[in-house]
Amino acid sequence: MSIKIYSDDENHLNERDNLIADGIVELNTYGEWTKPAKWNCRIDKNGIKHESDI
Repeated sequence: MSIKIYSDDENHLNERDNLIADGIVELNTYGEWTKPAKWNCRIDKNGIKHESDI
């Protein structure tokens, strides 16, 4: 499933400039230490960007 994700973030002036990315949801199968996270997002080739950059 394709999804869009974000995380709250601020720039150097303390103005809101969220981080955003597109990716694909996948079941977490990476090991014991990641067990609390059932799902992961494999971020696409465009990576993570600030909203102000798009």
